[in-house]
Amino acid sequence: MVSITRARSSRHRNYEEPDQMIRASVFRRGSVRYSRECYKPVTVWPSVSPNGAIILHWTTLSLFESTLRWVRMSFAGATSDVAIILLAAGSGSRFGAKDESKLLAEFNGVPLVRRSAIRASQSLADSVTAVVGYRASDIVATLADLPINYAFNPGYDRGMSGSLIAGIRAPKAQSAAGVLVMLADMPSITTEDLNSLIATFEASSGQSIVIATCHGELGNPVILPSKLYSSIMDLEGDVGARKLIAGSGLAIIEVEVGGAALHDVDTVEALLAAGGNLARV
Repeated sequence: MVSITRARSSRHRNYEEPDQMIRASVFRRGSVRYSRECYKPVTVWPSVSPNGAIILHWTTLSLFESTLRWVRMSFAGATSDVAIILLAAGSGSRFGAKDESKLLAEFNGVPLVRRSAIRASQSLADSVTAVVGYRASDIVATLADLPINYAFNPGYDRGMSGSLIAGIRAPKAQSAAGVLVMLADMPSITTEDLNSLIATFEASSGQSIVIATCHGELGNPVILPSKLYSSIMDLEGDVGARKLIAGSGLAIIEVEVGGAALHDVDTVEALLAAGGNLARV
């Protein structure tokens, strides 16, 4: 068993997890969505308790310092070594609206897939690659003027794994230290959320899996380091990377972003409730 603690911080939490699932947490205080004061892991070191358990300790970095780093990077025109894979290939079989694409539904006059792509392209990521499949020509036309790349998944109707593989094969992903896998149908994920994940990944020297969470529940997006690429290539069917993550043996860092981590629009009712408009899809 692995017990995890945090050093030199005003809060403390212990975890006991199977050896292959080392998990650290990033805590945010105040309002989940609007208070941006939180802690970022910086350095991690292990020790062994008297009973033989491995204890993982880490120091923390305040969001003020992390934000200052983002500002410096922005003014310097710098980016991270993270490539975003925007998954926009699926037919939305659970959506329940025949021949309609939820990704083309408009939110305040902007198609959902374009809104997601804009937020991705404005982040600190080095690149954005949109994986397309179902209604690919319509999706590409919607994104045509944005600074993004494309990958095509011909087996888009056979599950998510094909889109992950298509994205990983993209040249920009291959040259990155890690990929941020972003679902295009999550309307509440912001550029700031993406930057929180990216900054956390870089603080771990690109060696950890970083996952967005809502009150401790795992959600999306997720950043996967390049050492997992070969395992991703072996995925099959309608599965994401959850089992791969659990069995990876890598440290897992959770970044609390609130309800946005779980907010997708898999049904017409969910899309309408989120403010979407199906009139033009």
